[in-house]
Amino acid sequence: MQRIILFLCVLLLSFNGFSQRKKRFKKGAKIRTAIVHKEGAISGNSILFSYHGTTHYIYFYLDLTEKLKNVFQDSGKKMGFNYDLHDKDHLPLWDDLKSMPKEKEALNEYDLFCKINFVFFKPSKNYWSKINFDIVLEIYDIKTSALLKTTTIQVKCYKTIITQNEKVSRLIYEALML
Repeated sequence: MQRIILFLCVLLLSFNGFSQRKKRFKKGAKIRTAIVHKEGAISGNSILFSYHGTTHYIYFYLDLTEKLKNVFQDSGKKMGFNYDLHDKDHLPLWDDLKSMPKEKEALNEYDLFCKINFVFFKPSKNYWSKINFDIVLEIYDIKTSALLKTTTIQVKCYKTIITQNEKVSRLIYEALML
């Protein structure tokens, strides 16, 4: 009898101890922080986007480039894209290097410079299909070399990081136009 009671107690404790908790995970993108360093509207007729990070994110950046072109198409702004991607820890994959555009845009042909960088990349705890990461935008005025604004965009997605690029591109547009 004592064995049965002991077995039931251990069984109940294991159900409680190893049960999965339902945490709310809502996919999407939102602006986490926006710090304005220089007051006044961000103005300029041309924007140079520069992607920084590891070469393994090239497909994310290529897809984001297409989404940004679609979002900015009605604004009439000239846009350029530089890919300053490097991988210090590992050798980059040949396909990553092959798909990376080699042309570099000249900085002096643009009014604004927007540096886009991955800061944090981590699959959710115990769930490899849920991914959290932050994208940091630093917006500079090229003529004065002044940092105008820093914005952090938090992105939550399932399975692949590309799925939220349309929302991210709209948030980047809002960060540059406000």
